[in-house]
Amino acid sequence: MDHKEFNIRIPWPTLRWEREQLARWLPSRGNVLFTLVMIAALLWAQSAGAVPFRAESAASTGTIAYQGRLADSSGNPLTQTLNMSFRLYSAVTGGTPLWTEQWTGPNGVKVSDGLFNVMLGSRRRLPRV
Repeated sequence: MDHKEFNIRIPWPTLRWEREQLARWLPSRGNVLFTLVMIAALLWAQSAGAVPFRAESAASTGTIAYQGRLADSSGNPLTQTLNMSFRLYSAVTGGTPLWTEQWTGPNGVKVSDGLFNVMLGSRRRLPRV
């Protein structure tokens, strides 16, 4: 029985860097200086309030968008103007309302194909009960 020998050569990467190769990957002195100057300018502008990097809290408009779907007892969507009262309570059940708003008469809620949208807080608020 003859034995044959196989030699496989796997090239191993060299980790030596030539000065020219290293220089291609590093920034020049001018680029480093420019970057440091820009960072300093941005930090100064932020401290002066000229560049707001953090989000400021938005002022509340005092309104809440609310939408819903109305249907009759058979499940057919309604299309008409309806009087509605909206109330917010501090408890899940019982208690007195903390806030109330009425949409009645000519200012009733327009319902189209069962859908309605209101901006609660845009009408005159009734006093707390």
